[in-house]
Amino acid sequence: MLFFSYIYSYESFADQSSRFSKCVLFIPLVISLIFINGCVKTPIQYNSVISKEELNSFINKGGYRPLNFIYNGNRNFSKIGNQFLLIALPFGAIQINDLENEIKTALATELLEKGFSIAENDEQLLDAIEITPLKITVSAYDLLLARKLECQTAFEMRLLKTNGEEVNKTKSSVKLSQFRIYGFSKELSQIFSQCLTTSLRQGLNDLNLTR
Repeated sequence: MLFFSYIYSYESFADQSSRFSKCVLFIPLVISLIFINGCVKTPIQYNSVISKEELNSFINKGGYRPLNFIYNGNRNFSKIGNQFLLIALPFGAIQINDLENEIKTALATELLEKGFSIAENDEQLLDAIEITPLKITVSAYDLLLARKLECQTAFEMRLLKTNGEEVNKTKSSVKLSQFRIYGFSKELSQIFSQCLTTSLRQGLNDLNLTR
């Protein structure tokens, strides 16, 4: 009886030691992933349907009503999400170098279709569109044979008169998700561009711009 009790105790101790060893090995892995998440950065950008030169060419032809652009957001904001290994472990940050410029470029493209343009000199006495980012996130999740990409953008948009009086205000929010075999910088830029464009277009429609 004592012999079997000894064997059971030994096996229990061996199981506990095995579990402890696994935990000890797991801790450096977690620390390494945290370190990698801080160091590895995936840059993304807005993919405009037309180049900046083409955009300026359209505007220079005339016929577009200029508006001032007011950005009411954090200009130092760059990290907008993470890539995740095995769904839950962060494995690198997703960032945008100049979020304000990306939003301005996307807005200029959408305004063009409505007969408006963004004034080059924002000191002119013109009506203005003020944009406040409420939420901008882009994430990628590894699912072994594919990657799940997610993006969400939310803005508050205001149309202002030359004296600063509010004409109209709206909020827009869009959330998209896609499954891709490859989902890195190029694919993340694509879903971000689609999400940003859809959200701004929704907001502009709600503002009821009239020339």
